[in-house]
Amino acid sequence: MSKRRNQWKYKWITGGVLAWCVLVALFQNCSQVVAFRSSIGLGTGQASADSGNGSGYDGKPSGTYYRFIPEFSCENQAAPKAEITIQDGLPVNYQENSRFRCGFVNGVPNVSDVVVSKLQDQVVSYRAIPFERKDARPSDVPGNLVEAWCRDLRSEAGYEIVSYFDRVQSLAVGRIYEGRLRDGRLFVTQGPDQAVSRLVSQERVILRRDDFELVIHRKRLSLLAPGEFIGELKSAVHGDRELSCALGGALDIDVWPVAKVFDLPSSGFQLSPDRQVVAVSSSKARLDPSVFTPSNPTTLFTRSGEEWRALDNLSTGLWGVSNFEFTTDSRQLVVVADPVPYVADQLIRIDVDGRQALLLNEKSVSEGQRVARQFQMSADGQYVYYRDGSQEVPQSSVYDIEKWLRRVPITGGPVELLHPVWDIAEKEVMEFHLLEHANAIFYHQSFGGGDRFFTANRDGSEAVELPLADLRPGWSFRPDRTRKLGTFVLLDYVRTSDMKFETSAFDVSDRQIYSLGEVTGFLGASPNGDWFHLRGSVGEWLLHPHSQVRILLAGYQQIQFRSDNRGMFGIQQDALATDRTKLMSLDFTTATHRELCPNQPGRWLAVKPALPHSATEWIALSQGANGEIFVYRAADTSCVKVNSFPATSDKFLRFEVSPVDPRFIVVEFGASGAEPESLVFVPLNGTPSVLITSPRHSKASIFAFDFTANGREILFYGDQDWPGRAEIFRWMAPSLD
Repeated sequence: MSKRRNQWKYKWITGGVLAWCVLVALFQNCSQVVAFRSSIGLGTGQASADSGNGSGYDGKPSGTYYRFIPEFSCENQAAPKAEITIQDGLPVNYQENSRFRCGFVNGVPNVSDVVVSKLQDQVVSYRAIPFERKDARPSDVPGNLVEAWCRDLRSEAGYEIVSYFDRVQSLAVGRIYEGRLRDGRLFVTQGPDQAVSRLVSQERVILRRDDFELVIHRKRLSLLAPGEFIGELKSAVHGDRELSCALGGALDIDVWPVAKVFDLPSSGFQLSPDRQVVAVSSSKARLDPSVFTPSNPTTLFTRSGEEWRALDNLSTGLWGVSNFEFTTDSRQLVVVADPVPYVADQLIRIDVDGRQALLLNEKSVSEGQRVARQFQMSADGQYVYYRDGSQEVPQSSVYDIEKWLRRVPITGGPVELLHPVWDIAEKEVMEFHLLEHANAIFYHQSFGGGDRFFTANRDGSEAVELPLADLRPGWSFRPDRTRKLGTFVLLDYVRTSDMKFETSAFDVSDRQIYSLGEVTGFLGASPNGDWFHLRGSVGEWLLHPHSQVRILLAGYQQIQFRSDNRGMFGIQQDALATDRTKLMSLDFTTATHRELCPNQPGRWLAVKPALPHSATEWIALSQGANGEIFVYRAADTSCVKVNSFPATSDKFLRFEVSPVDPRFIVVEFGASGAEPESLVFVPLNGTPSVLITSPRHSKASIFAFDFTANGREILFYGDQDWPGRAEIFRWMAPSLD
């Protein structure tokens, strides 16, 4: 899973609300009568027949226009993706279907988003997507669909190309409209439908016939029509000119080159541990969360308000979801949600098939009980550890809701209180960490503004207070910077007088404290948590707590541990060349370094095992003139370049290797300090790389991505279509066999 798996949890409520507001804003002008915005901006000029196969047209389209997507269905029935009804003098009516809900949007759009032509009335566009007119509502998705509508926006008279593709006959045709002004009137010539050759690639769409070639660049956005693409026309008859093109049909952004599998605004994304089920949440205003399988999105499960009401009188709907996690067996979700607006979050377990929901915490509606969003599941999947605040007896009309530490079986049952109870309410449990390797929990409580630290067995027994408060006299503990790692808890402190930071490592198993000095960042841990790596003020420290060995690793930028727990690979800055890094190995038993692939130019950027926790084969990414992928094999110490692709180091973020087949790699790019922008598929067999993402706006982001269970399919979560509206997309890598 993406390293930012938890990142969205802190952003998704704001992002989800913004996405919902954008969606609502599209339909706020419910009283507006359509005022057509012509593709060529003419005034009251009237179009007339001139020659060719055209007919008279007065520049006022009328009828119902449909957006069709091949094989699209709504509630398991073939349907258009959306439709617009236009009648002169009346508001435009817009309806949109999702795969899971027919008519989930129905209203009047902003008319500035509806673009019509004064040359023809067969095609209009809405938000840069072409819609085609049908005299009667089709009972199925037609086999012959509009794929491109290109317009000359710089010519006063106007020029258009409409291209259709017949998926049944694999036949593409192009139709040309040309408008000319005569005595203040617009005359239109409509050419006949003529076959064109059609070439579609990741970067461009090419339409060619004897008298013209049209190249639509899918990476160049039109400056004159937001959301549309630049088309370059070369024609001996009509001259060379630049067009603005809207793409639909099989070239629609929803189906090519990636399919949208969840086309409601989303504010969360999580793939189950078995990589077979996806959970998403749309927004606080919807019934959440929803669960579906990537291979068959129609199996979506969304609970209704009546179903929630039946769950211990939980009101008429789920108001908001602040956090959710899959159980270790991937069969259930544990959800923190507020079923009643602004009252109290609950801890709820939901079966992924939607058949059962179970309230896990002790709920008392008369008290201001609220479950904290932080919870942890035990590695064996038997318990959920959480904090909530319904433990105190109400005093008059004021209820204390300080959080106390509890656990409950995942199957439901008695809730256990895991920490000692004092007399006053201010002793709130501020945070906790479940440390599986030490069979223990670590938590700290607030005592009138101070902090006290405790460790106990996982069932809360044998609680012992730890002398951590006096570890840093004059320093303030930073609870938001606490991390768990193997048998350790890393604790950060700040000295406010000069804003210096220090970190201590507390070993829960033997209750020893290791001062790590000024440590600015945690870099990684070995697979079983016995070794960990931190960035310090004087270099990098590799700590083996049980042997109390600390190894200084000067200048390391990125590390990966070997599965045998005896060493690691890492990327180290070259002390003699600021523009070069070295790929290094370190043997823990001897504390010796060795450079790998020493003769390769450029900078190493990242290294990963070929398969999870592999100790024999590693995949490394370097950047010179291009991005380059190398495979290092420990058996023969070989280092082989297997592929390259255009890239710059300031744009690279990370890459992931398929957990099933290491030949499939996805590299993620983005500007430094910003969300990632692009995903690139880089095959290890040397075949050309493929840009997976094709956003329709300049500031699109990728929030998370991962491989599904088959090892070839990529799911990613981001705002590819419209700014602020994050959705779920899927892409299948080509076969390498």
